[in-house]
Amino acid sequence: MNIKNFNINRNNQNRYTSLIPILLFSAFYLLPSTLFPTILTVKQDGTGDFTVIQEACMAAGSGDTVLVWPGNYYENILLERLYNDITIASCYLTTQDESYIHNTIIDGNQNGSCIALRNTGQAEITVCGFTIQNGSGYGNNVNGGGINIKHANSSILSCIVQNNYATNGGGIYCKYSDTFFSQVTIRNNCATHFGGGIRCGFDANTIFDADNKCNIYLNYSSYGSDYSKTMYASSQEIIVDTFTVINPDQHFVFCGDEYGFPINDISFSIQNARIEPIDHDLYINPLSGDNDNDGLTPESPLRTIAYAFHIIASDSLSPHSIFLSNGVYSHSTNEEKFPLNGRSYISLIGASVDSTILDADSTYFFFRGYGLMERYSLLNITFINGYGNIPNFGSFAGLFINACSNIKIENIRILNCTSSNGPGIYAAYNNKLSISNISLSYLQGGYCLVTGNTVAPPKSLTVTNCLISNNGPDTDPNDGEGLGMGITGSLPTTGLYSATIANLLITENLRVPDPLWGPGMTGGLIVTNHATVDLINATIGNN
Repeated sequence: MNIKNFNINRNNQNRYTSLIPILLFSAFYLLPSTLFPTILTVKQDGTGDFTVIQEACMAAGSGDTVLVWPGNYYENILLERLYNDITIASCYLTTQDESYIHNTIIDGNQNGSCIALRNTGQAEITVCGFTIQNGSGYGNNVNGGGINIKHANSSILSCIVQNNYATNGGGIYCKYSDTFFSQVTIRNNCATHFGGGIRCGFDANTIFDADNKCNIYLNYSSYGSDYSKTMYASSQEIIVDTFTVINPDQHFVFCGDEYGFPINDISFSIQNARIEPIDHDLYINPLSGDNDNDGLTPESPLRTIAYAFHIIASDSLSPHSIFLSNGVYSHSTNEEKFPLNGRSYISLIGASVDSTILDADSTYFFFRGYGLMERYSLLNITFINGYGNIPNFGSFAGLFINACSNIKIENIRILNCTSSNGPGIYAAYNNKLSISNISLSYLQGGYCLVTGNTVAPPKSLTVTNCLISNNGPDTDPNDGEGLGMGITGSLPTTGLYSATIANLLITENLRVPDPLWGPGMTGGLIVTNHATVDLINATIGNN
Protein backbone atom coordinates (compact mmCIF):
# COMPACT_ATOMS: atom_id res chain seq x y z
CA MET A 1 0.00 0.00 0.00
CA ASN A 2 1.36 3.43 -0.84
CA ILE A 3 0.57 6.76 0.77
CA LYS A 4 -2.30 7.77 -1.50
CA ASN A 5 -4.34 4.68 -0.64
CA PHE A 6 -5.80 6.57 2.34
CA ASN A 7 -7.54 8.96 -0.02
CA ILE A 8 -8.84 6.34 -2.43
CA ASN A 9 -10.34 4.32 0.39
CA ARG A 10 -11.97 7.15 2.30
CA ASN A 11 -15.32 5.38 2.23
CA ASN A 12 -13.67 2.74 4.40
CA GLN A 13 -12.07 5.31 6.67
CA ASN A 14 -12.97 3.62 9.95
CA ARG A 15 -11.09 0.59 8.79
CA TYR A 16 -7.93 2.45 7.84
CA THR A 17 -7.54 5.68 9.75
CA SER A 18 -6.37 4.06 12.97
CA LEU A 19 -3.42 2.77 10.96
CA ILE A 20 -2.48 6.17 9.51
CA PRO A 21 0.45 6.89 11.85
CA ILE A 22 1.99 3.46 11.24
CA LEU A 23 1.47 3.55 7.50
CA LEU A 24 2.71 7.07 7.03
CA PHE A 25 5.78 6.37 9.13
CA SER A 26 6.65 3.12 7.43
CA ALA A 27 5.84 4.06 3.85
CA PHE A 28 9.27 5.41 3.15
CA TYR A 29 11.09 2.41 4.60
CA LEU A 30 9.11 -0.71 3.77
CA LEU A 31 8.02 -0.27 0.16
CA PRO A 32 9.93 -2.12 -2.56
CA SER A 33 12.07 0.22 -4.60
CA THR A 34 9.93 -0.42 -7.69
CA LEU A 35 6.91 1.06 -5.89
CA PHE A 36 8.78 3.85 -4.09
CA PRO A 37 7.37 7.22 -5.15
CA THR A 38 9.59 10.13 -6.01
CA ILE A 39 10.26 12.43 -3.07
CA LEU A 40 10.79 16.10 -3.95
CA THR A 41 12.33 17.97 -1.04
CA VAL A 42 11.71 21.63 -0.26
CA LYS A 43 14.31 23.36 1.95
CA GLN A 44 14.70 27.09 2.37
CA ASP A 45 18.48 26.82 2.78
CA GLY A 46 18.84 25.59 -0.78
CA THR A 47 20.04 22.07 0.06
CA GLY A 48 16.87 20.39 -1.22
CA ASP A 49 15.37 19.98 -4.66
CA PHE A 50 13.36 23.20 -4.33
CA THR A 51 13.06 26.24 -2.07
CA VAL A 52 9.41 27.01 -2.99
CA ILE A 53 6.52 24.60 -2.35
CA GLN A 54 4.58 25.75 -5.42
CA GLU A 55 7.46 24.90 -7.75
CA ALA A 56 7.87 21.46 -6.23
CA CYS A 57 4.16 20.73 -6.64
CA MET A 58 4.25 21.72 -10.29
CA ALA A 59 7.17 19.37 -10.87
CA ALA A 60 5.60 16.40 -9.05
CA GLY A 61 4.23 13.42 -10.96
CA SER A 62 1.38 11.15 -9.97
CA GLY A 63 2.19 9.32 -6.74
CA ASP A 64 4.99 11.71 -5.79
CA THR A 65 5.47 13.36 -2.43
CA VAL A 66 6.53 16.95 -1.86
CA LEU A 67 8.35 16.82 1.49
CA VAL A 68 8.77 20.23 3.11
CA TRP A 69 11.40 21.04 5.74
CA PRO A 70 10.58 23.44 8.62
CA GLY A 71 10.27 27.16 7.95
CA ASN A 72 7.82 29.98 7.23
CA TYR A 73 6.73 29.68 3.60
CA TYR A 74 4.98 32.86 2.47
CA GLU A 75 3.08 31.32 -0.41
CA ASN A 76 -0.32 31.12 -2.03
CA ILE A 77 -0.13 27.62 -3.44
CA LEU A 78 -2.42 27.02 -6.43
CA LEU A 79 -2.94 23.51 -7.80
CA GLU A 80 -5.31 23.97 -10.73
CA ARG A 81 -5.93 21.41 -13.44
CA LEU A 82 -3.13 19.36 -11.94
CA TYR A 83 -4.37 15.81 -12.45
CA ASN A 84 -1.68 13.97 -10.49
CA ASP A 85 -2.15 12.18 -7.17
CA ILE A 86 0.34 13.97 -4.93
CA THR A 87 1.08 14.35 -1.24
CA ILE A 88 2.31 17.66 0.17
CA ALA A 89 3.68 17.14 3.65
CA SER A 90 6.00 18.39 6.34
CA CYS A 91 8.52 16.11 8.00
CA TYR A 92 5.73 15.06 10.34
CA LEU A 93 4.87 12.55 7.62
CA THR A 94 8.07 10.57 8.18
CA THR A 95 8.76 11.24 11.86
CA GLN A 96 5.36 11.64 13.56
CA ASP A 97 6.99 14.47 15.51
CA GLU A 98 4.22 17.02 16.05
CA SER A 99 6.70 19.88 16.39
CA TYR A 100 7.00 19.79 12.60
CA ILE A 101 3.30 20.73 12.33
CA HIS A 102 3.94 23.91 14.33
CA ASN A 103 7.28 24.73 12.69
CA THR A 104 6.34 24.17 9.03
CA ILE A 105 4.09 27.10 8.22
CA ILE A 106 2.32 28.03 5.01
CA ASP A 107 1.54 31.72 5.48
CA GLY A 108 -0.77 33.36 2.94
CA ASN A 109 0.47 36.82 3.91
CA GLN A 110 -3.10 38.16 3.41
CA ASN A 111 -2.55 37.78 -0.31
CA GLY A 112 -5.04 35.01 -1.13
CA SER A 113 -5.74 31.46 0.01
CA CYS A 114 -2.78 29.66 1.52
CA ILE A 115 -3.68 26.61 -0.58
CA ALA A 116 -6.17 26.45 -3.48
CA LEU A 117 -7.06 23.04 -4.97
CA ARG A 118 -9.21 23.57 -8.05
CA ASN A 119 -10.39 21.52 -11.00
CA THR A 120 -8.08 18.57 -10.39
CA GLY A 121 -10.37 15.93 -11.88
CA GLN A 122 -10.10 12.50 -10.22
CA ALA A 123 -6.72 13.25 -8.67
CA GLU A 124 -6.32 12.76 -4.93
CA ILE A 125 -4.42 15.57 -3.20
CA THR A 126 -3.17 15.02 0.36
CA VAL A 127 -1.99 17.88 2.59
CA CYS A 128 -0.31 16.73 5.79
CA GLY A 129 1.44 18.25 8.78
CA PHE A 130 1.35 22.06 8.31
CA THR A 131 0.23 25.17 10.10
CA ILE A 132 -1.84 27.10 7.54
CA GLN A 133 -2.41 30.73 8.45
CA ASN A 134 -2.96 34.33 7.38
CA GLY A 135 -4.79 33.48 4.17
CA SER A 136 -7.38 35.87 2.75
CA GLY A 137 -9.38 33.85 0.19
CA TYR A 138 -9.18 32.87 -3.46
CA GLY A 139 -10.14 35.00 -6.46
CA ASN A 140 -12.78 37.70 -6.80
CA ASN A 141 -15.14 35.85 -4.46
CA VAL A 142 -12.40 35.63 -1.79
CA ASN A 143 -13.59 32.28 -0.43
CA GLY A 144 -11.50 29.88 1.65
CA GLY A 145 -8.97 31.94 3.56
CA GLY A 146 -6.81 28.99 4.56
CA ILE A 147 -7.79 26.37 1.98
CA ASN A 148 -10.04 26.75 -1.06
CA ILE A 149 -11.27 23.47 -2.59
CA LYS A 150 -13.40 23.37 -5.74
CA HIS A 151 -13.89 20.44 -8.11
CA ALA A 152 -11.13 18.62 -6.22
CA ASN A 153 -10.91 15.58 -3.95
CA SER A 154 -8.53 15.94 -1.05
CA SER A 155 -7.43 14.74 2.35
CA ILE A 156 -6.32 17.21 4.99
CA LEU A 157 -4.33 15.38 7.66
CA SER A 158 -2.74 16.60 10.90
CA CYS A 159 -2.84 20.32 10.06
CA ILE A 160 -3.59 23.47 12.03
CA VAL A 161 -5.71 25.96 10.10
CA GLN A 162 -5.74 29.24 12.00
CA ASN A 163 -6.03 33.01 11.76
CA ASN A 164 -7.36 33.10 8.21
CA TYR A 165 -10.03 35.42 6.79
CA ALA A 166 -12.40 35.26 3.81
CA THR A 167 -15.88 36.22 2.64
CA ASN A 168 -17.03 32.58 3.03
CA GLY A 169 -15.15 29.76 4.68
CA GLY A 170 -12.62 31.67 6.74
CA GLY A 171 -10.64 28.52 7.43
CA ILE A 172 -11.73 26.19 4.63
CA TYR A 173 -14.17 26.50 1.72
CA CYS A 174 -15.37 23.42 -0.16
CA LYS A 175 -17.49 23.27 -3.32
CA TYR A 176 -18.19 20.38 -5.71
CA SER A 177 -15.75 18.26 -3.71
CA ASP A 178 -15.20 15.47 -1.20
CA THR A 179 -12.82 16.41 1.61
CA PHE A 180 -11.53 14.05 4.29
CA PHE A 181 -10.31 15.55 7.59
CA SER A 182 -8.15 13.69 10.10
CA GLN A 183 -6.51 15.25 13.19
CA VAL A 184 -7.06 18.77 11.86
CA THR A 185 -7.49 21.77 14.17
CA ILE A 186 -9.50 24.66 12.69
CA ARG A 187 -9.44 27.64 15.01
CA ASN A 188 -9.58 31.44 15.19
CA ASN A 189 -10.64 31.91 11.58
CA CYS A 190 -13.14 34.53 10.45
CA ALA A 191 -15.57 34.97 7.55
CA THR A 192 -17.70 37.98 6.73
CA HIS A 193 -20.65 35.86 5.69
CA PHE A 194 -20.84 32.06 5.89
CA GLY A 195 -18.75 29.59 7.89
CA GLY A 196 -15.91 31.09 9.88
CA GLY A 197 -14.32 27.65 10.25
CA ILE A 198 -15.71 25.65 7.32
CA ARG A 199 -18.19 26.51 4.59
CA CYS A 200 -19.65 23.73 2.42
CA GLY A 201 -21.02 25.01 -0.87
CA PHE A 202 -22.82 23.25 -3.70
CA ASP A 203 -22.30 19.46 -3.81
CA ALA A 204 -19.64 19.53 -1.11
CA ASN A 205 -19.13 16.67 1.31
CA THR A 206 -16.92 16.78 4.39
CA ILE A 207 -15.86 13.49 5.97
CA PHE A 208 -14.47 13.55 9.52
CA ASP A 209 -12.20 10.79 10.78
CA ALA A 210 -14.02 9.00 13.59
CA ASP A 211 -10.80 7.70 15.16
CA ASN A 212 -8.24 10.47 14.71
CA LYS A 213 -10.61 13.29 15.59
CA CYS A 214 -10.47 16.93 14.54
CA ASN A 215 -10.98 20.12 16.55
CA ILE A 216 -13.10 23.10 15.42
CA TYR A 217 -13.38 26.03 17.80
CA LEU A 218 -13.46 29.80 18.29
CA ASN A 219 -14.05 30.64 14.65
CA TYR A 220 -16.38 33.49 13.75
CA SER A 221 -18.77 34.54 11.02
CA SER A 222 -22.20 36.12 10.74
CA TYR A 223 -23.81 32.80 9.74
CA GLY A 224 -22.69 29.53 11.32
CA SER A 225 -19.50 30.67 13.02
CA ASP A 226 -17.75 27.31 13.15
CA TYR A 227 -19.51 25.45 10.34
CA SER A 228 -22.13 26.28 7.74
CA LYS A 229 -23.40 24.55 4.63
CA THR A 230 -25.76 25.30 1.81
CA MET A 231 -28.93 23.28 1.37
CA TYR A 232 -27.36 21.94 -1.84
CA ALA A 233 -24.56 20.18 0.04
CA SER A 234 -25.13 16.67 1.35
CA SER A 235 -26.16 15.92 4.92
CA GLN A 236 -23.16 16.15 7.24
CA GLU A 237 -21.94 14.45 10.39
CA ILE A 238 -19.48 16.53 12.39
CA ILE A 239 -17.23 14.24 14.44
CA VAL A 240 -14.74 16.14 16.61
CA ASP A 241 -12.81 15.92 19.82
CA THR A 242 -13.22 19.61 20.69
CA PHE A 243 -15.81 22.13 19.49
CA THR A 244 -16.44 25.66 20.72
CA VAL A 245 -19.40 24.48 22.84
CA ILE A 246 -20.73 21.04 23.66
CA ASN A 247 -24.27 21.78 22.43
CA PRO A 248 -23.95 24.20 19.51
CA ASP A 249 -26.93 26.28 18.42
CA GLN A 250 -27.23 27.87 14.98
CA HIS A 251 -24.89 30.68 15.98
CA PHE A 252 -22.15 28.05 15.66
CA VAL A 253 -23.53 25.60 13.06
CA PHE A 254 -26.21 26.32 10.46
CA CYS A 255 -27.77 25.22 7.21
CA GLY A 256 -30.74 27.11 5.78
CA ASP A 257 -33.13 26.80 2.87
CA GLU A 258 -33.67 29.39 0.15
CA TYR A 259 -35.65 31.59 2.54
CA GLY A 260 -33.24 31.23 5.45
CA PHE A 261 -35.27 28.74 7.49
CA PRO A 262 -33.23 25.98 9.16
CA ILE A 263 -32.64 22.60 7.56
CA ASN A 264 -31.79 20.06 10.24
CA ASP A 265 -29.40 17.88 8.26
CA ILE A 266 -26.25 18.29 10.40
CA SER A 267 -25.52 15.86 13.24
CA PHE A 268 -22.82 16.07 15.89
CA SER A 269 -20.45 13.92 17.86
CA ILE A 270 -18.58 16.24 20.24
CA GLN A 271 -16.42 15.05 23.13
CA ASN A 272 -15.14 18.32 24.62
CA ALA A 273 -15.98 22.02 24.64
CA ARG A 274 -13.51 24.85 24.39
CA ILE A 275 -15.72 27.17 26.43
CA GLU A 276 -18.48 26.80 29.00
CA PRO A 277 -21.32 29.23 28.16
CA ILE A 278 -21.78 32.00 30.72
CA ASP A 279 -25.32 32.08 32.13
CA HIS A 280 -25.23 35.80 32.95
CA ASP A 281 -25.59 39.25 31.41
CA LEU A 282 -22.31 40.55 30.00
CA TYR A 283 -20.77 44.03 29.83
CA ILE A 284 -18.59 45.50 27.08
CA ASN A 285 -16.28 48.50 27.01
CA PRO A 286 -14.32 49.14 23.79
CA LEU A 287 -11.60 51.14 25.58
CA SER A 288 -11.03 49.58 28.99
CA GLY A 289 -12.41 46.12 28.25
CA ASP A 290 -10.40 42.93 27.81
CA ASN A 291 -11.67 39.59 26.53
CA ASP A 292 -9.65 37.96 29.31
CA ASN A 293 -11.98 39.62 31.85
CA ASP A 294 -15.08 37.78 33.05
CA GLY A 295 -17.42 40.46 31.67
CA LEU A 296 -19.87 40.01 34.53
CA THR A 297 -19.84 43.62 35.74
CA PRO A 298 -19.21 47.08 34.25
CA GLU A 299 -15.96 47.09 36.26
CA SER A 300 -14.61 43.95 34.51
CA PRO A 301 -15.90 44.35 30.97
CA LEU A 302 -15.09 42.41 27.85
CA ARG A 303 -13.64 44.25 24.86
CA THR A 304 -15.67 43.00 21.87
CA ILE A 305 -19.32 42.30 21.23
CA ALA A 306 -18.56 39.38 18.92
CA TYR A 307 -16.73 37.52 21.68
CA ALA A 308 -19.61 38.16 24.09
CA PHE A 309 -22.09 36.65 21.62
CA HIS A 310 -19.81 33.60 21.47
CA ILE A 311 -19.55 32.91 25.18
CA ILE A 312 -22.95 33.93 26.55
CA ALA A 313 -25.56 31.24 27.22
CA SER A 314 -28.64 31.23 25.00
CA ASP A 315 -31.56 29.95 27.07
CA SER A 316 -35.28 30.49 26.49
CA LEU A 317 -35.94 30.20 30.24
CA SER A 318 -33.26 32.75 31.13
CA PRO A 319 -32.84 35.44 28.45
CA HIS A 320 -29.74 37.62 28.77
CA SER A 321 -28.42 40.95 27.53
CA ILE A 322 -25.09 42.26 26.33
CA PHE A 323 -24.70 45.81 27.70
CA LEU A 324 -22.55 48.26 25.75
CA SER A 325 -20.89 51.22 27.42
CA ASN A 326 -20.68 54.45 25.47
CA GLY A 327 -17.90 54.55 22.91
CA VAL A 328 -17.02 53.56 19.35
CA TYR A 329 -17.01 49.88 18.43
CA SER A 330 -15.14 49.16 15.19
CA HIS A 331 -12.45 46.91 13.80
CA SER A 332 -10.06 49.84 13.66
CA THR A 333 -10.57 50.92 17.29
CA ASN A 334 -11.20 47.81 19.39
CA GLU A 335 -10.84 44.97 16.83
CA GLU A 336 -14.59 44.40 16.77
CA LYS A 337 -15.78 41.71 14.37
CA PHE A 338 -18.60 42.64 12.00
CA PRO A 339 -21.15 41.50 11.02
CA LEU A 340 -22.31 40.40 14.45
CA ASN A 341 -23.90 36.95 14.58
CA GLY A 342 -27.07 37.23 16.66
CA ARG A 343 -28.54 34.61 18.98
CA SER A 344 -31.96 33.80 20.33
CA TYR A 345 -32.76 35.25 23.76
CA ILE A 346 -29.71 37.57 23.68
CA SER A 347 -30.38 41.32 23.45
CA LEU A 348 -27.83 43.99 22.54
CA ILE A 349 -28.37 47.15 24.56
CA GLY A 350 -26.39 50.38 24.25
CA ALA A 351 -26.02 52.96 26.98
CA SER A 352 -27.44 55.75 24.77
CA VAL A 353 -28.32 56.15 21.13
CA ASP A 354 -26.22 59.33 20.92
CA SER A 355 -22.98 57.87 22.28
CA THR A 356 -23.03 54.10 21.71
CA ILE A 357 -21.72 53.88 18.17
CA LEU A 358 -21.00 50.85 16.00
CA ASP A 359 -18.77 51.86 13.08
CA ALA A 360 -18.28 49.32 10.27
CA ASP A 361 -15.40 51.28 8.69
CA SER A 362 -17.22 51.29 5.31
CA THR A 363 -16.26 47.62 4.98
CA TYR A 364 -18.98 45.42 6.55
CA PHE A 365 -22.61 45.34 7.58
CA PHE A 366 -23.48 45.28 11.26
CA PHE A 367 -25.75 42.47 12.38
CA ARG A 368 -27.34 39.26 11.14
CA GLY A 369 -30.29 37.56 12.81
CA TYR A 370 -31.60 34.52 10.95
CA GLY A 371 -33.06 31.04 10.88
CA LEU A 372 -35.91 31.24 13.43
CA MET A 373 -33.89 33.11 16.00
CA GLU A 374 -36.34 34.61 18.47
CA ARG A 375 -36.89 36.99 21.37
CA TYR A 376 -33.99 39.38 21.08
CA SER A 377 -33.74 43.17 20.96
CA LEU A 378 -31.42 45.82 19.55
CA LEU A 379 -31.70 48.98 21.65
CA ASN A 380 -30.08 52.43 22.01
CA ILE A 381 -27.38 52.22 19.31
CA THR A 382 -26.16 54.30 16.37
CA PHE A 383 -24.81 52.38 13.37
CA ILE A 384 -22.55 54.26 10.95
CA ASN A 385 -20.45 53.57 7.85
CA GLY A 386 -21.83 50.20 6.82
CA TYR A 387 -21.00 48.84 3.38
CA GLY A 388 -22.46 45.99 1.38
CA ASN A 389 -21.49 46.19 -2.29
CA ILE A 390 -19.03 43.32 -2.14
CA PRO A 391 -17.88 42.29 -5.64
CA ASN A 392 -19.53 39.15 -7.03
CA PHE A 393 -21.45 38.62 -3.81
CA GLY A 394 -23.62 41.53 -2.78
CA SER A 395 -24.74 42.10 0.76
CA PHE A 396 -26.38 44.48 3.19
CA ALA A 397 -24.98 47.54 4.87
CA GLY A 398 -27.09 47.84 8.01
CA LEU A 399 -29.18 45.26 9.88
CA PHE A 400 -30.14 41.94 8.27
CA ILE A 401 -33.00 40.24 10.12
CA ASN A 402 -34.43 37.24 8.33
CA ALA A 403 -36.88 34.52 9.40
CA CYS A 404 -36.95 35.54 13.07
CA SER A 405 -39.81 36.10 15.52
CA ASN A 406 -40.67 38.39 18.44
CA ILE A 407 -37.89 40.88 17.65
CA LYS A 408 -37.69 44.47 18.93
CA ILE A 409 -35.58 47.23 17.33
CA GLU A 410 -35.85 50.45 19.34
CA ASN A 411 -33.98 53.76 19.65
CA ILE A 412 -31.76 53.08 16.65
CA ARG A 413 -30.06 55.37 14.14
CA ILE A 414 -28.44 54.15 10.93
CA LEU A 415 -26.32 56.68 9.02
CA ASN A 416 -23.90 56.88 6.08
CA CYS A 417 -24.26 53.32 4.79
CA THR A 418 -24.13 52.06 1.20
CA SER A 419 -25.60 48.88 -0.29
CA SER A 420 -27.67 47.92 -3.31
CA ASN A 421 -29.58 45.29 -1.29
CA GLY A 422 -30.38 47.22 1.86
CA PRO A 423 -28.36 50.10 3.32
CA GLY A 424 -30.62 50.39 6.38
CA ILE A 425 -32.81 47.53 7.62
CA TYR A 426 -33.55 44.42 5.58
CA ALA A 427 -36.23 42.36 7.34
CA ALA A 428 -37.92 39.48 5.49
CA TYR A 429 -40.01 36.49 6.66
CA ASN A 430 -40.10 37.77 10.25
CA ASN A 431 -43.10 37.44 12.51
CA LYS A 432 -44.00 39.96 15.20
CA LEU A 433 -41.20 42.36 14.35
CA SER A 434 -41.48 45.66 16.21
CA ILE A 435 -39.52 48.74 15.08
CA SER A 436 -39.80 52.01 17.02
CA ASN A 437 -37.96 55.31 17.41
CA ILE A 438 -35.64 54.83 14.46
CA SER A 439 -33.90 57.22 12.08
CA LEU A 440 -32.50 56.16 8.69
CA SER A 441 -30.56 58.96 7.03
CA TYR A 442 -27.82 59.57 4.47
CA LEU A 443 -28.01 56.05 3.12
CA GLN A 444 -27.15 55.15 -0.47
CA GLY A 445 -28.29 52.29 -2.67
CA GLY A 446 -31.44 50.22 -2.26
CA TYR A 447 -34.51 50.42 -0.04
CA CYS A 448 -33.64 52.02 3.31
CA LEU A 449 -36.22 49.86 5.07
CA VAL A 450 -37.46 46.79 3.23
CA THR A 451 -39.69 44.17 4.77
CA GLY A 452 -42.13 41.49 3.65
CA ASN A 453 -43.20 37.87 3.56
CA THR A 454 -44.13 35.44 0.79
CA VAL A 455 -44.51 32.15 2.73
CA ALA A 456 -47.11 30.81 5.14
CA PRO A 457 -48.04 31.27 7.92
CA PRO A 458 -49.02 34.97 7.90
CA LYS A 459 -46.59 37.40 9.54
CA SER A 460 -46.82 40.92 10.93
CA LEU A 461 -44.86 44.13 11.48
CA THR A 462 -45.35 47.22 13.60
CA VAL A 463 -43.44 50.48 13.07
CA THR A 464 -43.75 53.48 15.39
CA ASN A 465 -41.94 56.84 15.23
CA CYS A 466 -39.88 56.27 12.10
CA LEU A 467 -37.90 58.93 10.18
CA ILE A 468 -36.47 58.11 6.71
CA SER A 469 -34.79 61.16 5.22
CA ASN A 470 -32.04 62.43 2.92
CA ASN A 471 -31.31 59.08 1.31
CA GLY A 472 -30.58 58.36 -2.32
CA PRO A 473 -29.03 56.20 -5.02
CA ASP A 474 -25.55 54.79 -5.09
CA THR A 475 -23.04 56.56 -7.30
CA ASP A 476 -23.56 53.68 -9.73
CA PRO A 477 -27.36 53.21 -10.25
CA ASN A 478 -26.69 49.54 -11.00
CA ASP A 479 -25.77 49.25 -7.32
CA GLY A 480 -29.10 50.70 -6.17
CA GLU A 481 -31.29 53.53 -7.37
CA GLY A 482 -32.57 54.64 -3.94
CA LEU A 483 -35.94 54.32 -2.14
CA GLY A 484 -37.40 55.12 1.26
CA MET A 485 -39.48 52.10 2.36
CA GLY A 486 -40.73 48.97 0.63
CA ILE A 487 -43.30 46.49 1.98
CA THR A 488 -44.23 43.39 0.03
CA GLY A 489 -46.46 40.36 0.42
CA SER A 490 -47.09 37.38 -1.81
CA LEU A 491 -48.23 37.90 -5.39
CA PRO A 492 -50.19 34.61 -5.68
CA THR A 493 -51.41 34.43 -2.06
CA THR A 494 -53.30 37.09 -0.11
CA GLY A 495 -53.12 37.69 3.63
CA LEU A 496 -49.50 36.67 4.24
CA TYR A 497 -48.17 40.02 5.44
CA SER A 498 -49.64 42.90 7.41
CA ALA A 499 -48.12 46.03 8.92
CA THR A 500 -49.25 48.82 11.21
CA ILE A 501 -47.21 52.02 10.87
CA ALA A 502 -47.77 55.05 13.11
CA ASN A 503 -45.96 58.40 13.19
CA LEU A 504 -44.02 57.98 9.95
CA LEU A 505 -42.05 60.67 8.12
CA ILE A 506 -40.45 59.88 4.75
CA THR A 507 -38.94 63.01 3.20
CA GLU A 508 -36.11 64.39 1.05
CA ASN A 509 -35.27 61.02 -0.50
CA LEU A 510 -34.11 60.70 -4.10
CA ARG A 511 -34.62 57.83 -6.52
CA VAL A 512 -33.22 57.68 -10.05
CA PRO A 513 -34.73 55.64 -12.90
CA ASP A 514 -34.13 51.94 -12.58
CA PRO A 515 -31.71 50.77 -15.31
CA LEU A 516 -34.14 48.01 -16.31
CA TRP A 517 -37.62 49.44 -15.69
CA GLY A 518 -36.94 53.09 -16.46
CA PRO A 519 -38.66 56.18 -14.96
CA GLY A 520 -41.92 56.28 -13.07
CA MET A 521 -40.79 54.45 -9.93
CA THR A 522 -41.76 55.51 -6.42
CA GLY A 523 -39.28 57.41 -4.25
CA GLY A 524 -41.01 57.34 -0.84
CA LEU A 525 -43.09 54.25 -0.01
CA ILE A 526 -44.00 51.15 -2.01
CA VAL A 527 -46.63 48.66 -0.81
CA THR A 528 -47.07 45.73 -3.17
CA ASN A 529 -48.11 42.10 -3.72
CA HIS A 530 -51.12 41.94 -1.43
CA ALA A 531 -49.41 43.36 1.64
CA THR A 532 -51.92 45.01 3.99
CA VAL A 533 -50.70 48.22 5.63
CA ASP A 534 -52.43 50.58 8.08
CA LEU A 535 -50.85 54.05 8.02
CA ILE A 536 -51.52 56.33 11.00
CA ASN A 537 -50.21 59.90 11.06
CA ALA A 538 -47.89 59.38 8.10
CA THR A 539 -46.25 62.19 6.13
CA ILE A 540 -44.58 61.27 2.83
CA GLY A 541 -43.35 64.29 0.90
CA ASN A 542 -40.56 66.00 -1.01
CA ASN A 543 -39.26 62.73 -2.37
